[in-house]
Amino acid sequence: MKLSIVNHNCYTTIYLTNGERILISKSLLKFSKELELGKFVRVSQSYLININCIKIVNKKKKQIELIDQSKIPYTTTIKELLCLISTVAV
Repeated sequence: MKLSIVNHNCYTTIYLTNGERILISKSLLKFSKELELGKFVRVSQSYLININCIKIVNKKKKQIELIDQSKIPYTTTIKELLCLISTVAV
């Protein structure tokens, strides 16, 4: 299962829940159009995360902790973030 997806210019790294990493030569925007609808939310310019893998949202540090203990920064307000998550989850 895909956990998070990180943009690196023209490359994108996909992090899987089993610890595996996959590097593809496609931008995050192009890749996001191919993802399963209702599972992923873009939390910053560089990150897409699987909403089913969110463990904790730390609004003080503006980080999302995922089930693999990784911490992903988010750049929206907490209200916008929660709205994005709830909209995708519906």
